[in-house]
Amino acid sequence: MLLFKATYSAFRLYIFYQYVITCFLKKPYHVKFYIIYLKTCVDTCIQTVVLPDRTVRLQIWDTAGQERFHSITTQVFHKADGLLLMYEVTCSKSFISVRDWISQAQQRAPNDVIMMLLGNKNDSVKREVQVQEGADLAREYNIHFMECSAATGVNVSESMRTLAEMLVQRKSQKEKHTTLRREPPQKKSGCC
Repeated sequence: MLLFKATYSAFRLYIFYQYVITCFLKKPYHVKFYIIYLKTCVDTCIQTVVLPDRTVRLQIWDTAGQERFHSITTQVFHKADGLLLMYEVTCSKSFISVRDWISQAQQRAPNDVIMMLLGNKNDSVKREVQVQEGADLAREYNIHFMECSAATGVNVSESMRTLAEMLVQRKSQKEKHTTLRREPPQKKSGCC
């Protein structure tokens, strides 16, 4: 009989976007894709990603990206382990707004937060943002870049897996650099 100890990691991931209505979180859980999707302030889900050496639990917060929720969403940066910055390849306004989210993240998120730029709707023929533009922006800020389609499912799971791998790698690097010191016992003083 083979016994092994499972290793689990949990991370908090926030999705930020503007001018986009997305079913990105819904794709892994639903077979049918619905064009109409009502947006609430924050949508959450837990996604489990199985990696070769551990199981990763991503607590995903979809922050809606709408201007009316902006004050709420900017308050959560400091809690993030990872940020998924989304835009639609069919909407140049959404791509332009990514710089604002990156700026907010640089000001408010932890210094070691993992960020990924994700272009959605790469299945559409009505493209306003070219792949190279997304790649260039990601390179400028030294963040990972992918394109996906929430409608077809292309690269949806792959983007979550990539983020999980990056989060685990960052955690491992932090643990390597953390040195525990054992303090010598304090000498008792006084009469007691």
